[in-house]
Amino acid sequence: MQEAAVLIPLIREKGQFQASIAYVQGNFDQFLNFTTRLHSEEQRVLEAYRYDLRKTSYLAGRLSAKKALTELFPSESPDDFWIDTGVFQFPLVRNQRKPNIQISISHCDELGLSLAFPEAHPMGIDVEELNAHKEETLWTQLMEEERLLLKDMGMDHLSGFTAIWSMKEAMSKTIKTGMMLDFKTFEIEKICLEQGMLMSYFKYFAQYKALSFLGQKYAVSLVLPRKTETDLPLILNFFKSMEA
Repeated sequence: MQEAAVLIPLIREKGQFQASIAYVQGNFDQFLNFTTRLHSEEQRVLEAYRYDLRKTSYLAGRLSAKKALTELFPSESPDDFWIDTGVFQFPLVRNQRKPNIQISISHCDELGLSLAFPEAHPMGIDVEELNAHKEETLWTQLMEEERLLLKDMGMDHLSGFTAIWSMKEAMSKTIKTGMMLDFKTFEIEKICLEQGMLMSYFKYFAQYKALSFLGQKYAVSLVLPRKTETDLPLILNFFKSMEA
C-alpha cells in the first residue's frame, strides 16, 4: 500500500489553523494488511460487508482518514479514532481526547483521500477519476454559465467537466448535505488559474472557494472559507504525488 500525508496551513486575518490531507492507494489484499488501524467498531462494519469491492472502498476511505488524523495528531494511535457516520451518512470522528476534529473522505477505485480539519474551520474534499465514459453525463449536469466559463478557459472537455463536478461534491461535503440539494445550489460563477491550480467561487456559497487540481488520472477539489489563505504549491505537489 502506498500512503502519504501533508500538513497545510490555514491562515486567517486573526489567527491560523492547521489541517492535514492524506491518501492511500492499493488493492484489497494490501489494505487488509493494515486493518489493525481500524477501531473495533470499524472492524465490525467491515466484516458486515459481503463483497470485496465494497470492503475495498470502505478500507480506502477509513485508512486515508486514519493517516490524515494521525498526521494532525502524531501522539494518537490510528485505532483511537472511530470514524462513525452521521444521520445523512457524513463521516463523524469519535475521539474523547480530540472532540472538535472533523474529517472529509473521498475515494475512487483503489484510492482513498481524506482531509482532517478543526471544527471551527469547515472544509471538504473530493476526488474524481477522469473517465471518458462519463463525459456526456457530466456535460448535461453543468449550468449554461458554467459551460461558458469552461469554454472561455479552453477547458470545455472531460477534465473541465470533472473538475466542476468535484468542486460541487466537495462543497456538498463541507455543508454535510451530500448532493441532496438542488444541483443549481452549487453553481460555480467564477474560475481562474492560480499557481497551477484552479481557484473557483460559488454563486450561492459566496463565503467559500474551491481549489482544484487536474491531473492525468484525477480531478481533486478542496473547499475552504473564501478568506482563508494557504500554501498552494505545497497542496499542488501533494496532489501530483498521487499520480506518480
